[in-house]
Amino acid sequence: MSGEGFRWAVTACVALLDFIIARYLGIHVVIELWFVALVGWLLAIYIVYRFARPDARLAWLCGSVAQYLALGCTLTILSCLVAAFNFPLIDRYLAKADATIGLDWLAAYDYVQSNPWLKRILQIGYNSTEAQTALLFLVLNVTGRVHRTGEFISLCAATLAIMAIISAVLPATGAWPTHRVLQSVSADYLSYLPLLNGLRDGSLRQLSLSNIDGIVTFPSFHTALGIIFVYTARGIPLLFPALAALNVIMISATPVIGGHYFVDIIAGAVITCAVIFMVRAVAIWDRAQLTLRSEPSAP
Repeated sequence: MSGEGFRWAVTACVALLDFIIARYLGIHVVIELWFVALVGWLLAIYIVYRFARPDARLAWLCGSVAQYLALGCTLTILSCLVAAFNFPLIDRYLAKADATIGLDWLAAYDYVQSNPWLKRILQIGYNSTEAQTALLFLVLNVTGRVHRTGEFISLCAATLAIMAIISAVLPATGAWPTHRVLQSVSADYLSYLPLLNGLRDGSLRQLSLSNIDGIVTFPSFHTALGIIFVYTARGIPLLFPALAALNVIMISATPVIGGHYFVDIIAGAVITCAVIFMVRAVAIWDRAQLTLRSEPSAP
C-alpha cells in the first residue's frame, strides 16, 4: 500500500474509533455539510486531475489538503471524545514540575502582559498555524517536493494521535486556571475550557465540528507543529529560515499565549523528535530493502 493509501486507511480507522467511542459515551458528533462538501470537492478535483486530465501537482495538492482536513478532523474529534473518560487532572503535578526545573510561569505571564508589543508578536506567532500550513503546502507543490506534503501529514497525525492518548489518561485544564489569571485572558483563547469541562462532567452530549477546539494541554501540539513545520521545510531556500524564525516565536508563545505549562512544551518536543526519528528510520530501512531487492543475484 502506498503512503497516501495508508493515510486514508488510518483516517477510516480513526473515524470508526470515533464512532464506537461516541456511541459508548452517548455523545452525538455533528460534522457539518460544509466540511463534507469541501473535502468532497477537493477529492473530485483530485480524481479529475489524476485520471481524466493528468496534472500530478494539482492532483497531489488537492488530494493532500483533503487528506489533511479529514485526518485532522477525525483525530481532533478523538482527542475531544477521550476527555469524557474523566481521568483525574494532573495540573498540580505539571505546575510543580515547572517549579522544580526553575521555570516561573506566573513571572513570564506578568512580563508579557506588561509589554503589549511583545504580547502582540507572540499572539501573531501563536495564531500562524493555518497560514503556515497553507504556505508550506503551496511551496512544496510549486518546488516539486510533493512527497514532503505526505511526510508532513504523517508526522502531524502520528504526534496528534500519541498526544490524544496521553491526554486521555493525563488530562489537564492548563496553566491559566491553575495560576488564576482567567480574568485577564481573552475569551477567544478560553473557548476550550467549557468544551473540556462539559465533556468531563457529562453535561455536553453533542460535539459539533464548527465548535470543536483543541483541548490537549499536555503535551503541547503547538510545539509539535512548530517543530514539524521547520523540519518539513528543511533545505528550502527562504522558506526554511522564515519558518524557523516564526516557529521560535510560536513555541515561545505557547506557555503564556496558549496557556500551557513549560513542561507541556518539553513533552511535546520530545514526542515530536521521537516520531521524526522513527519516521526517518523507517524510510532508511525501506530504501535499504529496495536497494537489496534491486541488486542482481550472485551467480
